[in-house]
Amino acid sequence: MSDPIKDIFDTPDNSNMYDTQDVNDNKVFAVLAYFGILFWLPLVVNSRSRFGKFHANQAFILFLTSIILEVASNIVCAIIRIIPFIGGTISGIISLIVSALLLVYMILGMYNAGTGRAKELPLIGGLIHVFDK
Repeated sequence: MSDPIKDIFDTPDNSNMYDTQDVNDNKVFAVLAYFGILFWLPLVVNSRSRFGKFHANQAFILFLTSIILEVASNIVCAIIRIIPFIGGTISGIISLIVSALLLVYMILGMYNAGTGRAKELPLIGGLIHVFDK
């Protein structure tokens, strides 16, 4: 029997496709890319780094996902707040879940970059490839 949670986090690991020197030289910038708008940092510091481009792409996808989820969450929460007595609580829980999910993705991306792994983020990592081609 397969474990659905394990299956979600079991994304392709293409770390062996990247030069060890490239990975070592660009780990720090790849980690910093996951701090929101800093997704562009590995591209500016070393535009030829394939490892940096991979993580810039993953961080960019996470950045776009966070914008979409935050906007959707705010709309849903605004509607739910209309419900008397429990609307504020429910909207707070929704906001907390969205924030926690985005934080988990950010930490996972930073962990992968910091350990020199080129592993896509679960569910969203393979959606678009802007920088890593």
